[in-house]
Amino acid sequence: MQQLKLTTLLFGKNLNVIGDKAIITLPIPQTVQETNLFIKQFTQCTHSQLINAEWGADRYQAVFEKDNRRYCLHIEWLCDAMWIESHHSDFAIKAVINLLIR
Repeated sequence: MQQLKLTTLLFGKNLNVIGDKAIITLPIPQTVQETNLFIKQFTQCTHSQLINAEWGADRYQAVFEKDNRRYCLHIEWLCDAMWIESHHSDFAIKAVINLLIR
């Protein structure tokens, strides 16, 4: 799989808000190297700071911060999905997305 160059525009066009999650419809990275590259590009294009990351057998979860607001990025290989959730109960997912793509 060829890795895409993630840009703010590409990222913004590949988000679907469903309930309290923003589903990312980009191809899921398949290797550790591709995942690390995706996280690096994601951090750059959203101007966010990576706070913490955890690897599991079939998942990756990262906490990011931008403008003192935290959110979580999840990658799950078993269900072939990527999504973002707010880390604050008082900060709606649409507000997170608006923060990330501005």
